[in-house]
Parts: sequence; structure tokens; C-alpha cells
Amino acid sequence: MYRSKLGFTLIELLIYVAIFAIVAGFFTSILLISLRVQSTQTGLVEISGQLNFVMQAVQRHVHDATAVSAPASGASGSTLTITKPSGIVTIALGSCGTPITTNAVCVTEAGNTDPITNDKIQVTNLTFRHYTTPSSLPCPGTPCVPSTETIQINISADNKSQNPAQFVSRTLQGSASPLNQ
Repeated sequence: MYRSKLGFTLIELLIYVAIFAIVAGFFTSILLISLRVQSTQTGLVEISGQLNFVMQAVQRHVHDATAVSAPASGASGSTLTITKPSGIVTIALGSCGTPITTNAVCVTEAGNTDPITNDKIQVTNLTFRHYTTPSSLPCPGTPCVPSTETIQINISADNKSQNPAQFVSRTLQGSASPLNQ
């Protein structure tokens, strides 16, 4: 009987298919893990970017302030009300904008209320604490140090992912002082 050496035997073919299936499964799991990490990192970058933007915007408003109305000195609250040369500015957590953005940081200035976060994240906490350092006045014969105000800002947010494996939450803290006191 004549036997050809041009093809594969059934055993060789089954071994090749099994090795290919194992390698393909290995690479598929690496791909899925990479996609999950990328999705989580994208959410983390979004939250971090927006929290940094909010912190810088609040600090800019506080730096431009001539007075801090709320919260009262020594107290904390979820609304910051400041007086600037251009008018009164209020920063709070709420629903604002067109279309409405819920759980957003809203800035009300000159009668307009606009969000400074978008709908990709939801802000879960926004707290302001007002500290006042008393002045050393009257201080005859020595240099006087005027009183200073500081606003501590705490903000927490998370992404709106429905997938628990991709859920990301972050908290950012900072402070600012009015420069025009």
C-alpha cells in the first residue's frame, strides 16, 4: 500500500488545534484585561481632570473675592457665596445648565447658573470650610499682620459606570484665600 507524506495525520491535526485554542484563549484573556484596565483608566482620567478643573475654578473665584459671605467663619457648608468686584458669586452642588446636568458643581454669577462639570461624572460631595486667622491689630510699635481668610474645599466624584468593575471614585482637597482682602 502506498502512503503519502504530504498531509497531516489526525493526531497531529488535533494537537495543532489544541495548541492554537490554548494560545488564542491566552491572548483573548490578555485583550479583555487590557480593555478593562483602559476603561477604568479612562474613567479615572475623566474624574481627575474634572475635579482639577473644578478646584482651579473655585480657587480662581476665591482669589478674586473681596469678601466671603457663606459659610460663616469657623463653619462649613455645601454652598460658597463670595463677593467679587463684578458681583456676588455662588458655588454649590446641584442641577443646572441646558440641558440639565444633575449632581454638578454649579456657579451662579450675574444671574446665570452654569455647570462646571459635565454629565460624565457625578459629584457626590462638595464642602467648603471657612477659616479666619485674626489680625494682630492694634499693634503699636510692631508690624501689624491683617486678618486672613482661607476656604478649604473638599470635592468627591465618581463616574457613572453601571459596571462595578469599572467604577471609579475620587476625592480632592484644596484651599484658597482671597487676594483682595
